[in-house]
Amino acid sequence: MGGVYVAGEIEIRFSSDPRWLRSIRMLLEEFTDQAGLDSKARHEVMLAVGEALANVMRHSYNGDCNQKIWLNCKSGDSMMEIEIRDRGEAFSLSAAPPPPDELRPGGRGVYLIRTAMDEVEYSREGDQNLVRMRKVCEPRVPQNLQTAR
Repeated sequence: MGGVYVAGEIEIRFSSDPRWLRSIRMLLEEFTDQAGLDSKARHEVMLAVGEALANVMRHSYNGDCNQKIWLNCKSGDSMMEIEIRDRGEAFSLSAAPPPPDELRPGGRGVYLIRTAMDEVEYSREGDQNLVRMRKVCEPRVPQNLQTAR
């Protein structure tokens, strides 16, 4: 049986409170499975989105848990696109520091996002930051459609 790639879209708005990250992760895990991503691509998307959301919460909103974040995920034509919008402080991907040479927590978020995704774009649109990430995906059969052997 050949692989499949199911087109779909989810859009969610949530507060910048880190307590929502677990729920967002569960939703994204299901979405990436339904889209037909293989386990490696699913892991990379989860890593990139988690890092991007943490950066919004920590840096753009400076830890303020009462701000809004918009997450939009689209899949189709062997491509997944994720957009994250916020109204926090402006940020430039080009101004991000290179990954540190030493192993230590923090400071690797932008590097991990760029490494995990095939395309990453940042723009400031009016009063909003927009991070758009794309992942080219090889189709596979989603777990819920696989038959027991």
